[in-house]
This record gives sequence, C-alpha cells and structure tokens, in this order.
Amino acid sequence: MREVWQRDEAGAALITGLIIMTGLAVLGAAAFFTADIDRLITKNYEGSIQALYAAEAGAEKVFNAFKMGDTTGDGAVDGNDTANTDNDLDGDGTIDFLQVFANKEDIGSDDNRIVVNSGDTRAFIWVDASEAPTLVYIHSRGNPAGTKNRKDITLALTTSGANIINGALNNAP
Repeated sequence: MREVWQRDEAGAALITGLIIMTGLAVLGAAAFFTADIDRLITKNYEGSIQALYAAEAGAEKVFNAFKMGDTTGDGAVDGNDTANTDNDLDGDGTIDFLQVFANKEDIGSDDNRIVVNSGDTRAFIWVDASEAPTLVYIHSRGNPAGTKNRKDITLALTTSGANIINGALNNAP
C-alpha cells in the first residue's frame, strides 16, 4: 500500500488572514492621518482668511473714522465739529481726520495699537502720520479671536485720497 502525504494548511490560512488584516489596518490608519492633516490645513487656511478679513475691516474702520469727521454737515472738518466714538478711534478727544492730516499726530503706535471691531473679527490698528498731509500709512493687523493666525496690511493714503475721503484737507484749521 502506498502512503499518502497530507499537508496541514490551517497555519497558512491564519497567516494569510493576518497579512490581509494588517494591510487593512495600515490603510485605515493612513486614511485617518490624511484626513486629520487635511482638517488641520483647512483650519489654518480658514484662520488665515479670517485674519485677512479682520485686517481689512480694521483699515475700513479708519477710513470711516476719517469720513465721519464732519459732524455739522458743512462738508469740511473744522473746529465746529465734535469728537465722538465714530470719528475718534483712540478716544483722545481729537477728531481722527484733524489729528492725522492737520496736527500730523499718529493714531496709536506699532507697540500700542488700537483695538477695533472686537469679537471674532478684531483688528489692531495704528496710523503713521509722520509724512502727513502728503502721505499717511494705515497699519492694520487682523487677529481673529480663538486663532493664532495674524495678517498685517499697510495702506498708503495720499493727499488726493484724503480729499476723496473727506474733501476737507484744505479747509482744516
């Protein structure tokens, strides 16, 4: 009689199953980490865009403060106008338009910025009037609450731009 050899294949099936399970686990972990990295990139991008919007809103606040200087309706910022929360961002009692273009005084400083638009779209601004009335630099830093993102923008405002904003540059005391 002839002997028949039989191979025990139970171990091979176990090893094959473990290899397949390990491969699936590695693919699952890779998918998880890829999704997590994408989430972090999206969050950073969102915070960066919010910071830019906040910086732009801060600069717009300065423009509006310059526009709101004329409180008597005569079209020129002069001694008859009164300082208020709309036209005096630094709260020193001088209308911002006069402070910058007539008195050549800065609004805030790089180390002591003025907070505007508090809340999620907060911005820190200061206005450099060292070359006024010919040229004024508006510096705005957007730093939304709850993020580490920050964007700085600097706008140069010339005399012609100031006349467009207020029309009162030549009439200022």
